[in-house]
Amino acid sequence: NVEKIWKYIENKDIKIQKIFYSYYHLDMKLIDIAKDMQLNESTVKSYLYRTIKELRKIFEKESDINV
Repeated sequence: NVEKIWKYIENKDIKIQKIFYSYYHLDMKLIDIAKDMQLNESTVKSYLYRTIKELRKIFEKESDINV
């Protein structure tokens, strides 16, 4: 599943890739990602949570098929 997630993220906008990578791989806090990328923390949070929501939908559909 991890490989599928990263493949999905690779096809997203570079901002989303950086946010996702920084948060999950580098274990950075949202405020630090926002400062690093010169974005509002709420913008970073929105990108991250929207992407997580998309991933959940994809994996829920896949798990329904595999059952």
